[in-house]
Amino acid sequence: MNSPREPTPSASSAAPTPRSGSRGLSWSLRILCALISLLVGIVALEYGVRQFDPFGVSYYKDTNRYLTEAIDLLGTEVDDTSRIFQNRRSHELQLAHFRFATDQLGLRASSGESVSDLGDSERKRILFLGDSVTLAWGVQDEDSWIRKLERNAKSSGGRSLWCMNAGHLQYNTLQEADLLRTLRDILQPDLVVVTFVTNDLTDNPHAVFRQLMQQVSQLDANPPGLLARARNRILDWGWGLRSLWVLRSTLAAENSAQQADSIAIEQTEPYVQGWKRVERGLNDIAEQCSAAQIPWVLFDHGTPRIDAVEEWCRERGVPYVDFNFTAAETATGVRISPADAHANPNGNTFLMQRAWKALAELGQLEEPE
Repeated sequence: MNSPREPTPSASSAAPTPRSGSRGLSWSLRILCALISLLVGIVALEYGVRQFDPFGVSYYKDTNRYLTEAIDLLGTEVDDTSRIFQNRRSHELQLAHFRFATDQLGLRASSGESVSDLGDSERKRILFLGDSVTLAWGVQDEDSWIRKLERNAKSSGGRSLWCMNAGHLQYNTLQEADLLRTLRDILQPDLVVVTFVTNDLTDNPHAVFRQLMQQVSQLDANPPGLLARARNRILDWGWGLRSLWVLRSTLAAENSAQQADSIAIEQTEPYVQGWKRVERGLNDIAEQCSAAQIPWVLFDHGTPRIDAVEEWCRERGVPYVDFNFTAAETATGVRISPADAHANPNGNTFLMQRAWKALAELGQLEEPE
């Protein structure tokens, strides 16, 4: 008996053979969908970082806006002892999380329309000089340690206070001395408070702005091509993600610095050159206050601590105040964010309390209750 043969498939019933063109089209669609998904993810992540700002990276964007929208350049042909910029007067700028405003002298105020009452002799006038710590960068003016001190404390004679906030981003003691020379006779302060921060050793506004002006000059002479302009636009648009990368690099640098404990900061080149600038500025401030018979005090917010600052004060009889947070205060959360080490409202309260206590011990203010 013959075994049954398997049916032979006809041509019409045979499975179609995929064509190479269809396979190529399928892979192209997959790649296109993957690229679109990646692009959508990047856009969503960028806007998420901007909207929720979980790491505080808007700090980088705000700093750039301050330097481009909230200052006036005073000239380019100046030496390092002169100011190259100052706060724009009677100006308001809404930043990511706070409003920055100045009065008609460029002092920080709650509103750009506020006017300093130069004829008010009833209040004790305290002029605060410094950089971003004095300015209380990152918080509303009413939450700043200087404004909190003005609201809560009184002079040793019972007078209310007029606390004049002359802080500027990126100022060092040389710029602060020059600003004091400009404001001293106008404001006639009863007391001057200078806040030192360790980056006074490295901050050199003249070098920064000269580099920026050189870059602008080069761009004017050699305008960027189409690809370069497109790249710049993409980077400008993606400032949130770009700031995350900057934050990662910054934290890595901080970790490296913490691991290099064997190298004292006094032995580093930035310290050697930076301290010369700091000392010139402090000497200038001391001479001005002595000539005008204005008492002054130095608040040291430097991290890491620079021993030469306290030594300088001791040698010249200038009151020195440790203005750093304690470990217990730091544990309560005093930073604005991981990306922004400036004091948040809680940190500003601690700074106000420390300033109040120190100035009371010096006989300038009534003792805190």
